[in-house]
Amino acid sequence: MISRMTIFGGQEVRVKTERNLSAVTGAPFWINEISIMEKGRASPAATILVYMDDETSDQLEQAHQSSQASKEIAA
Repeated sequence: MISRMTIFGGQEVRVKTERNLSAVTGAPFWINEISIMEKGRASPAATILVYMDDETSDQLEQAHQSSQASKEIAA
């Protein structure tokens, strides 16, 4: 499981990513649990589950890395 925390618009967002295999097809997929935290509370104000296949997950990671690289170059 991969776990990370970021601040987005002043709001703490925690993301847990876990790889699983489909019980039906056996194909790998990712579950991304995105929790929006509320200040001063241990439990999230909202949680969103996003399911992705390997290809989609790879494309999203590449886009994120490109975005980060662009921000570093701009700075």
